[in-house]
Amino acid sequence: PRSTLFPYTTLFRSVSALKAKMDFDAASKAVDEAMLRVRIQRDRAKLEALSAAMQTLQVANGQLIAAMERELTGQ
Repeated sequence: PRSTLFPYTTLFRSVSALKAKMDFDAASKAVDEAMLRVRIQRDRAKLEALSAAMQTLQVANGQLIAAMERELTGQ
């Protein structure tokens, strides 16, 4: 004969398993969000470095053009 508690123990096991899965899903989502934030920060830092390098090149090009113009005009 089966115990009269059988349906309840099955229900509680199912609820426990569901709660564990929900906890795992929440933790997984939190990790994914944290990784995305790290990627965004890293990409932002790369963009700032590239922007600074481009600005430096623009200044250097401007100085070179000015020097060439001075040479051509004899000043």
